[in-house]
Amino acid sequence: MKAVVTTPLFPTEDEAKVLANLHALFPGVAFAGNPLRGETNDLSQFRKLLEQQRIRDVAERLLVQNWADGRTQLLLNKQITAVNIYEDHELGPVELVIECSMDEIHGLVWR
Repeated sequence: MKAVVTTPLFPTEDEAKVLANLHALFPGVAFAGNPLRGETNDLSQFRKLLEQQRIRDVAERLLVQNWADGRTQLLLNKQITAVNIYEDHELGPVELVIECSMDEIHGLVWR
């Protein structure tokens, strides 16, 4: 399952802090460019945080709701080092796009 993580980086933001927060959710991913972009096949830390924060039901519901054409997405708040569902914020979200089948979503969240 391939995942692509992107987020805009604004001049008022500290790139090192944004990268630290991204790596807390997606360790080992190399982010580059502006918007920052990275790819991974390992969502184990993301899944672990969903479980620890007890938000797997919400995450699964949103991933299913957003699924279309072999992929789904979730918008996250980039200022928080925990999984935090994005609500309108001026700095823009972290967009997580996952290429998967509808059947794989349950395994992604609950495995």
